[in-house]
Amino acid sequence: MLAGIGFILIFKQFPHAIGYDVELFGADNFSGTEEENTFTRLINSIEHIEWGAFIISIVSLGILILWSRTRLSNFRWLPAALVVILLSVFLNEGFKLWVPELSLKSDHLVNIPSADELIRGLMAPDWSVITQLKVWKIALTIGIIASLETLLTIEAVDKLDPFKRKTDLNRELLAQGIGNSIASLVGGLPITSVIVRSSAGIESGGRTKVVAIFHGILLLFAVLILPEYLSMIPLSALASILLIIGYKLADLRILKDIYSEGLSQFIPAVVTTVAILLTDLLVGISIGIAVGLIFVLKMNFHSPFTVTRQENECKIVFNRDATFLNKAALVTILESIPRWTHLTIDGKYARFIDHDIAELLREFEKEAELKNITVEFKEITSEEFSRKPVEYFH
Repeated sequence: MLAGIGFILIFKQFPHAIGYDVELFGADNFSGTEEENTFTRLINSIEHIEWGAFIISIVSLGILILWSRTRLSNFRWLPAALVVILLSVFLNEGFKLWVPELSLKSDHLVNIPSADELIRGLMAPDWSVITQLKVWKIALTIGIIASLETLLTIEAVDKLDPFKRKTDLNRELLAQGIGNSIASLVGGLPITSVIVRSSAGIESGGRTKVVAIFHGILLLFAVLILPEYLSMIPLSALASILLIIGYKLADLRILKDIYSEGLSQFIPAVVTTVAILLTDLLVGISIGIAVGLIFVLKMNFHSPFTVTRQENECKIVFNRDATFLNKAALVTILESIPRWTHLTIDGKYARFIDHDIAELLREFEKEAELKNITVEFKEITSEEFSRKPVEYFH
């Protein structure tokens, strides 16, 4: 998931980094119009380079890379991203004075409405439509998608946390629900946890929840008090910051490590990444889970039993948990046990044995007497006796 989000950031922000500031088709997928999508926009952006934006991007990327690889990274009170923003503004203002042909126009700069416009944009809810099924359907869809996206983001952020702490998911969803309820009452957009802002907070040295609170207060202050100054920021500078974040999220070394764990881990990881790129975050994750389940089912179809035979002795060892998917394999093994055999069935490596498997073993024990087969069970558990740590059949 992190790799998929990282690639999305890279592909989405590259056009902005070189000055091709067209309207985004969406923040989390490659869909677009019939004439253009993210891939075609990447190609088209090369033909529409704004050299002023390109220069600002190169300088910004250079500062961000230099900052992370030198002692400058020790200055946590002065984030590299802030330096990039300030310098990009000064560069563009310098272009206006000395190299007008490189200066960026308003469509290549951040566009923040004034405080008056924002206040006028506040609106009370229209309660007359609350009985319409369409409203409830949209509300339910937003609630489910926002909750899933938050849970996925929280899982990713917890892995990025240098202290490896675990977020209280119930509390997070409760806070999000309260926030969305309040936002909807004033005409605001739905909110979720997002990986970009969260990872930026971690990269900037954030350690506690104060980061999120301070972030919100700072944004509110900046939007209400400093809109004219924020509107001087080049989009190419912001794109450079997101390119670095995307590069860190799409760390190919992670895929290399997963590849070393085997194809059963590597293929679902790659499929998830590609699916996120070609669809969106939720659909991509769903496809990845489906592919992962295929490998889980395939692994369960492999016999979890080891059979050893020596004269009139035979031993079946459960190498792992046994479920109904392994029933056919066990039936084949039991049917191959010859007469006048002492059979030992050892379940010491199985933490769980499905009820179907336990029932099959009981039936075989009864049938074995007719074939003069003696059956000895060792450390066999079943779902029926799940309250006990170890339960023997006899």
